[in-house]
Amino acid sequence: SLPNGSYIVSPNQTTLYTMTVTGPGGYSTCSTGVAVISPNPPVCSLFSDSETIIEGGIATLSWETERATKATLDQGIGPVSVPDGSLVLSPTETTTYAMTVQGPGGTDTCQKTITVNPAPPTCSGFLADENPLQEGQSTILRWILGGGTADTAEITANPLPDIGNVFGLTEISSGPRSQTTEFTLTVRNISGYDRCTLVLGVNELVPNLVIDKRVSLDGHNFEENIVVHNGDWAFYELVIQNTGSGSGGASLTDILGNPTNGGSLSIPQNEQNNCSNSGTGCSGSLAGGDFVFRGLPAGETLRVTY
Repeated sequence: SLPNGSYIVSPNQTTLYTMTVTGPGGYSTCSTGVAVISPNPPVCSLFSDSETIIEGGIATLSWETERATKATLDQGIGPVSVPDGSLVLSPTETTTYAMTVQGPGGTDTCQKTITVNPAPPTCSGFLADENPLQEGQSTILRWILGGGTADTAEITANPLPDIGNVFGLTEISSGPRSQTTEFTLTVRNISGYDRCTLVLGVNELVPNLVIDKRVSLDGHNFEENIVVHNGDWAFYELVIQNTGSGSGGASLTDILGNPTNGGSLSIPQNEQNNCSNSGTGCSGSLAGGDFVFRGLPAGETLRVTY
């Protein structure tokens, strides 16, 4: 309108406006510019009071924003307050949370990862099928684990030998034990470890059958049968003296004729040898010792030939 007036403009960038006026005497122009300054974009920051938690634990996720009119968190959370706020979370696995903010100046995103480690493993039971044992016997060791999944598992023994790695197992043989043994099961993962112990008693066997034979040879071979019953724990010593003019012989066999302690013994004239279960067999010059029978079938017979 003339002679004056106004007009509202809303440019989205800096703009120069020019007016041209005309009249009886001609025309004239005038100009003015409007500078458009873009607003700064919004920004956001995410924080966690615990960047690593144990499974089942909690963490507080908090945020700060500037120049934001709207904020949204992913992982199914949705819109949250601006300019700041917080949430208590309990993720079951390692999770990255992303926030998107909007404002007059545009958008921004920010992230925070909360690492979730498994709970430490626990050993809730460590037992033996048989306890105590008789000397030289073995049994099955069994255990129950709880808590988080173990990454390693091993059994040590005092006295040795250790059993070693048992990862992925729930039972294992103790192996023959000659004395009372303390077993320690250790299970570990990234979050910690647990130990449990088992004392496996071992009873020393007391012989219920003692056989002591003293034999003199006169260059001949002789045979004698000795019955050892099921479960007998026996000490056996056979001392042989060859007093004859020729060579004699002796052997220890079971009822089927199989050698029981390493074979036979040749005894030269006028020499003496001891035949026993000393671990060296029945040949050559032996110092004597114990011959041990353990759990032979009922009615099994030891045949002594001399």
